[in-house]
Amino acid sequence: MHQGPEQPLRRLLLISRGLPDAQGDPRAVRAWQLLSLAAHDYQVDLVCLDGHGPHMTAWTAAAERCRRLTMCCAPGYWRSLPLRAWAQALGWLDAQPAWLPTWLNDLSPYQVILCTDPDGVELVNLLRQVHGPSAGLPHLICDLHLPRSVRHRQQLRRCLTPLRSFHRWQARHHADLEFCSLVRCTLILTSDPRDAENLRQQGLTAHHLPASDEPTNRPAEHRASRIASRLISLDPTPVSKAA
Repeated sequence: MHQGPEQPLRRLLLISRGLPDAQGDPRAVRAWQLLSLAAHDYQVDLVCLDGHGPHMTAWTAAAERCRRLTMCCAPGYWRSLPLRAWAQALGWLDAQPAWLPTWLNDLSPYQVILCTDPDGVELVNLLRQVHGPSAGLPHLICDLHLPRSVRHRQQLRRCLTPLRSFHRWQARHHADLEFCSLVRCTLILTSDPRDAENLRQQGLTAHHLPASDEPTNRPAEHRASRIASRLISLDPTPVSKAA
């Protein structure tokens, strides 16, 4: 039986806070899960915003799944939405940051950009502002595994009474900041079904993707390619309007 020419893999840009690591902390394990799913259907370019002291074993494992891997040393204000607002007001964010690779000048080769947290979404938004709209904008997906709003909400349940007001305010404050980033996204992935439902009630497109170490996800590991196709592939044609 004659088979046609093999279709080239599409390209995906993964922006992660740290290096994906199957043996690392919860955020690194989640990034590894997303990298593994994306690598089934895409040629992945990986940018890590925190490139301090990567573990060589983790670096090698991640590089095997990527077309290109770049470790950056992002300054502190890229790890804090409130601090980044001050940096923007001071004019520090008027151009592409010098610590980013120059190949990020053009986002048009990518069909999908996947960010492991809202900080990555804000970085993509800055690049779009600096370089102007392209012929087609990639689908933008953000994963909310352990955002700051959730971490403050967790602290609220186990902290002493005098600190509860602080964590309650911080949870609301960061949720508002995160929402401003999430409205730019085509799809939002969450590890908590309650967060996915809450985002859907706010009019956003959100799906629950269980963490890889959750028992509910283990029987489905052999369906990773289908999960990636359903949640990440979306439409092969990039969206044409600005986010």
